[in-house]
Amino acid sequence: TDQATPPNTSASPCSGWNWFRIENANSVLVVELDATPSSGATLTDWCDDFALNVEYTTTWPSSLSGYDLVMICLGMNPTLTSLTTSQANALVSYLNAGGAAYMEGGDCWAQSSTSSIYRSYFGLSSASSGATLSGPIVGATGEVTEGMSFGYGGERNSSDHLTPAAGAHAILSAASQTKAVSYSTGTFQTVAAAFQVAGLQNGVAPSRA
Repeated sequence: TDQATPPNTSASPCSGWNWFRIENANSVLVVELDATPSSGATLTDWCDDFALNVEYTTTWPSSLSGYDLVMICLGMNPTLTSLTTSQANALVSYLNAGGAAYMEGGDCWAQSSTSSIYRSYFGLSSASSGATLSGPIVGATGEVTEGMSFGYGGERNSSDHLTPAAGAHAILSAASQTKAVSYSTGTFQTVAAAFQVAGLQNGVAPSRA
């Protein structure tokens, strides 16, 4: 119906039905806030490999709603980026609404002034400032990462030591310090990492990034 007076009306088709199907696409947002970008491109490529609908941005989006998964890359010292209070609260709201998130950063778990807003949502009871990342990054017994061992070629400064909360799972460690934790509450799912996933170097199977 148009805006004419009187209005003109038409229909398509004139009789019968138009049929269409809306597919439930997997929608992933990669947010690369790292001042020296590293992992964002790698994560985007991995999503493409799995034929996921992925978007990449270097700025914080106006909204996180509508995405099945958000991946946030904050970097390592001395060029890391911290979430602002509004960004941290937006992330928590997204998770409370049933979202899923991966976030990596060397100091975003212990040193960031906003970490107390989101830390528990990533299954961390606490975090402390770690030393320079050294040695291989290895998987945990009884987890999907069991038997894995990666070399590491990413930035290494001040990689936080993570302490899992009840119900969370330490999945990767280096020099006996937990460096990645997975967490699921039934409402949301998260993975916290204190290194750059793009820095993982493939070893023998099953060590494949």
